[in-house]
Amino acid sequence: MEREIVTAQAGRLSVDTQTGFGGNVTIGVQDATTPLWLSIFAEVAANEDLLIGVAPVLDAFPAVETAARAALVDELCTGSQVREFIEFHVEELGLPVMGEILAAFTNGAMSADALVAALAVESLVFHVTDEGQLAYWMDFVVDAGRSDEVLAVRFDADSVFTGVIDWES
Repeated sequence: MEREIVTAQAGRLSVDTQTGFGGNVTIGVQDATTPLWLSIFAEVAANEDLLIGVAPVLDAFPAVETAARAALVDELCTGSQVREFIEFHVEELGLPVMGEILAAFTNGAMSADALVAALAVESLVFHVTDEGQLAYWMDFVVDAGRSDEVLAVRFDADSVFTGVIDWES
């Protein structure tokens, strides 16, 4: 069975209640668009009460992205995971531009916001938590064409950052 989600940011999406949804979409309007992989797990698609929570998140995408980037900035300034993720990619992939950006941040010539701005949104994934609630994560990459590793910033159904950023591949 197909269900349709209609959003201002992503347009109309046809979601299969048996298999969910996975595909490239463009989020945004006019000049502020972001192409990304959108995934809605089958467990979300099969539950109408959960599925209706997807559209508001898509429509709030600019604010959600801002919140995700703020979480990355906070972790960059207070933790080590974001920095290690970027350093790994600079060293392993030989990314001179990202290396220069990281060096400028390290030397205080660039802000944490500017360094995190160099990361690209790759995907947005909706799933069901162990408690049966809608949740999602937004994946950020250094270089999508050369690495499958991501920083996954996790949110609950109310778009509140859960405090979890995972480095995944």
